Amino acid sequence: CEATPLPPAGFNFLLAFMQATADAGGWGRKAKKGIEEHDEYAQLDHASEQLTMVVDLLSFHAHFGYMAEMPRKEMLALMIQLMAAHPMLLAACRASMVKMAGEMEGSDTPLERDVLIGGLGQPDSVVRNACLAALDFADLTEMDYSASVWLNAGGSGTEVVALEENAELAAALWADNSMEVQIGLIADVIPFLKDRSAEIRNCAARAIGNAAETLVAESDDAAGVLDAALAELQGAYRRWHISLEPDYDEFGIVVPGTQHRVDIAEARVAVAEALAHVAPLLATAGQVQGLLEFLVDDGVLGERSEAVRTRMLAAGARAIECHGARWAGDLMPTLERFLAGRDGGTAKHDHIREGVVVLLGRLAQHLPADQAERVATAVDQLIATLATPSEPVQSAVSQCLPPLAKRIGDAKLAAVVEQLMDMTLAGATFPRRRGG
Repeated sequence: CEATPLPPAGFNFLLAFMQATADAGGWGRKAKKGIEEHDEYAQLDHASEQLTMVVDLLSFHAHFGYMAEMPRKEMLALMIQLMAAHPMLLAACRASMVKMAGEMEGSDTPLERDVLIGGLGQPDSVVRNACLAALDFADLTEMDYSASVWLNAGGSGTEVVALEENAELAAALWADNSMEVQIGLIADVIPFLKDRSAEIRNCAARAIGNAAETLVAESDDAAGVLDAALAELQGAYRRWHISLEPDYDEFGIVVPGTQHRVDIAEARVAVAEALAHVAPLLATAGQVQGLLEFLVDDGVLGERSEAVRTRMLAAGARAIECHGARWAGDLMPTLERFLAGRDGGTAKHDHIREGVVVLLGRLAQHLPADQAERVATAVDQLIATLATPSEPVQSAVSQCLPPLAKRIGDAKLAAVVEQLMDMTLAGATFPRRRGG
């Protein structure tokens, strides 16, 4: 078919061999001969040659995209597969895909559109860009919204050129097809937080924040929208925070398939990022309090992954930064109650206490000027926490005290300094002396 394209029946027959070649990555191996073995241009790479032939065949027949008899869905899927697996073929495949999409314009079906939309979840941003360019020729007006298109729009603001370009294409595609942000969009984007690609997870977290912001601006029930968003994100965290221990049956035998579990901490980090994007939008004191209770009472600040703890703490701090001035008095009891409890004596409890200390210190800075007594109480609680035999907790307290020292009177400040000096010089144990 070098001179004349194959008819649809013949191409359908050949496509099975093309697909098998792509699945195998081509057959054969590189051949090196004599003195030319170090010359890459003199080497014979049969596998790459076969894959290039597959791309050439796809390109040669792409202009028949207007024919419904052609295996258009399979051709598009094969192009995406080749682009994802073989970067050297990306440019040729992209040109063929856009060419074929242009030929399909007006005759495309949901089958072809679903393949292209599925490609928007590929790890490589260049592959996603090719699918977005091809979708520009498709009619998506029958869709209320597309989570995959909105996902790519989440690349806006990342300052990564490829993601910003994809975000522009996705935003134009969204607007051109009159798609609308609906409450179900957040739930549909959440699975992308678990993607193996860091780019996809980052875009998904931003996309969830953007969706929540749009819904809040357009909805008459902003609180209901945010309650649903928080519930979805917290539910995702609980599903992905699995026990790494194997399950046992009634006879004490390990249940097959439950051993050697892998911790998907990256997905929980993405949930924390999404919460940080949603935090500034929270509409009631109850929602901010609910977020703090999730972090503290559910033990999220003490979870096993340091990366998750750090990002969850950042999400809580973001909520306090945005809303502490309005609802500091309502939020303080949640944190004070934990610090007043017994020391659990575990690493997890220490991590939670460390996070609570940081949050309490930041929240106390937002207390009104006429609540100096409450600020002084918070300072007393922070100093009492210095007795915790944990260096990270004591370090967190030391960072929180200086800003609060400006909010208490001179007499109280002198008493605090004297108390710290006494703890340092006469503490009964080394951890107490180190804390002072």
